[in-house]
Amino acid sequence: MTVSGDETRPPRPREHRLHLPPGRRSAGGLALLLFWFIVLPSIVRTAVALGTPRGWTGLVASVVGLSACTIGSWISIGWLRTTGDVPTRQIRPWLAILVISTAVCIWAMPQGVGMIVYLVLLVAFAFPWTVTAVVAIPAALFFYFTGRIWPPLSDMQGLALAVITGGAGAAAGRISAQRRHQNELLRRREQELKIADTRNEMARDLHDLLGHSLTAISVKAELAERLIDVEPDRARAELTDVRSLTRSALAEVRATVNNYREVSLAAEIARAHQMLDAAGIRHELPGAIDAVPEDLRMLFAWALREGVTNVVRHSDAQHCRVELSPTSITVTDDGRGIATVGDAARDIEEGQRTGAPASSSDSSGGNGLTGLRQRAAEAGAVVRTGPAPDGTPERPGFRLVVSRSAGVVADPAPHTRPPVRA
Repeated sequence: MTVSGDETRPPRPREHRLHLPPGRRSAGGLALLLFWFIVLPSIVRTAVALGTPRGWTGLVASVVGLSACTIGSWISIGWLRTTGDVPTRQIRPWLAILVISTAVCIWAMPQGVGMIVYLVLLVAFAFPWTVTAVVAIPAALFFYFTGRIWPPLSDMQGLALAVITGGAGAAAGRISAQRRHQNELLRRREQELKIADTRNEMARDLHDLLGHSLTAISVKAELAERLIDVEPDRARAELTDVRSLTRSALAEVRATVNNYREVSLAAEIARAHQMLDAAGIRHELPGAIDAVPEDLRMLFAWALREGVTNVVRHSDAQHCRVELSPTSITVTDDGRGIATVGDAARDIEEGQRTGAPASSSDSSGGNGLTGLRQRAAEAGAVVRTGPAPDGTPERPGFRLVVSRSAGVVADPAPHTRPPVRA
């Protein structure tokens, strides 16, 4: 049996199918709109007074028209609150029913002309205010001048006022619903930006924490591997340090996630001493931090962590010197200098092969230096990198300087982490 291509083609979705607006809908709003049926008793009395088929037809048309206006307005408000606009295809059937019902009411009884007010209301909810003005203003002028010219129809002047006030009120409600929707969108976007900023800050903190700790663990593990057959006791000591560093890194990660993490400059100096000793790099480290202001100690601690990590990980240096002053910290080594692109690529490959972190020390700014520059900017400081002053062409060395001019205060940037509360 042969199946034609038309038979196997999936059916197209019905784009013009009516459905309710997305999101939560309030039945209370529908009940409030039923207040518009307040005019129904007057129409019933007119139909009974006429006692003709035309009168009963007008009554049925009034009920149908009021129902279409109520349901259409309720759906329009729901679309405005959830999407900020009303799809024309969703309101067109209710508008058509109301137009036909209004025409039948006007044909059946004189009071049916009042259905035009409800037509203006539905248009004001479903369409922009310009469309409402095009419909409401001619209708109001018609009612007003008809009542002025023919005294028996003077009641129509009241309909003119109802058209203007009802149309203006519904148009204002539409504009208000659209503004609420726009404010909700802005609130959601601001929340998404805050979440993105928090994620970026968390990624920066985790990089700064794990980049140092994992580098130290890698160096000590390699040293223990070399010493395990030659000096077993020293190898066991290095492995003990590895276990201690692992626990410390885990604690720092947990503290970072819970936003209760502080970096101590004194602790970072001690860690730098251990890390450089394990790597076999001669070093000169400051012995006191009393001269450093409190608001710079955390920044200098991050700078020391990043600088020493890069010395151990990238530089192939034999000597490292750290200089500390009240306004600056300088980390200088006599290594091979700024990493080239090829060095960076090989370092990434090595990191993927060995599991060691690949913290960057190039002057263009890797992840570590980028995060350090962000922290420095928040504290009103600057980060400068370049070759060591006493370097040679073969070994130009590398120098990292984080400094802040005297008298400059930290910039209260909007993305700065708020103070931790106990």
